[in-house]
Amino acid sequence: MAIPANPTASGIVSEAMRQALGRAATSGEVARGLDVWIPEIHGDVWFGSSSHKLVETTAVVLATKGTQVYDFPSDCDQIIDITVLDGTARDTLQSATASTATLVSSDNANENARIGRELVLLSGTGSGQRRTMLGWTAPQATALSANWSTVPVSTTTYLVADTYTPLSEAVGDAWNAESDRTLLDRPTAYLESGRTYAIRPVPDKIYPLLVRYWIDLQKVDLASTAFTDLLRTWRSLYNQGIFVKTLRDEDDMREPQEFVRYQGMISRVTGKSSQSGFITPHDG
Repeated sequence: MAIPANPTASGIVSEAMRQALGRAATSGEVARGLDVWIPEIHGDVWFGSSSHKLVETTAVVLATKGTQVYDFPSDCDQIIDITVLDGTARDTLQSATASTATLVSSDNANENARIGRELVLLSGTGSGQRRTMLGWTAPQATALSANWSTVPVSTTTYLVADTYTPLSEAVGDAWNAESDRTLLDRPTAYLESGRTYAIRPVPDKIYPLLVRYWIDLQKVDLASTAFTDLLRTWRSLYNQGIFVKTLRDEDDMREPQEFVRYQGMISRVTGKSSQSGFITPHDG
């Protein structure tokens, strides 16, 4: 049996409106559902809980030499943790294709030292990407966990990661009491301040940071994989939400009863026991 295709937001909105209106929705009505009511549903979930497993993601941030303060990712609601990557193999690529990377000519490491390690691009074309090396014939990574989104070139620098060290989250008083605020070294701690975070020591070179965080549902990119995952897993919630909001807009007498069902779905999604994200569709 074939895996069902991913649902689309327009498909869900159209079907929910058809159920509520008893007719096909116009293009203007569907546009309103997409532009106004989908964000409203995200807001309803977010106000109940902003830390659902489905909206957890990780961004690669390149901490650069001498720079201590960094902005949150644009769609970040709350940082979960930060891990710094490092390794002894840092150099410049010789070349690359969409699915390979040739490291410095002197890299004669054996398979055990390369296969399974992450190759992180530090600067130049394609920087910020990381791929696991799945095949190795020195000095080339002959297979990667995924193709490069942007193919690096011979001036791109890289790191073969062999250490992953979580940064400790500092408190303000201890942070402010630190006497040497300009020490250059590998970061070991971070401190949040508003929509930024500072790391200490100040980086002495480029370090990839894996910033794991909860996505702010009210800022989720509707073209992103995260949104597709939400549509697939919370399909019945989106359907019920659009259904209810259409009934409300039409002043339909079914709205109060269906709104109670919608609230129940929101409660199940945002409750601590619903981390899988699955909810039961309304029976009507």
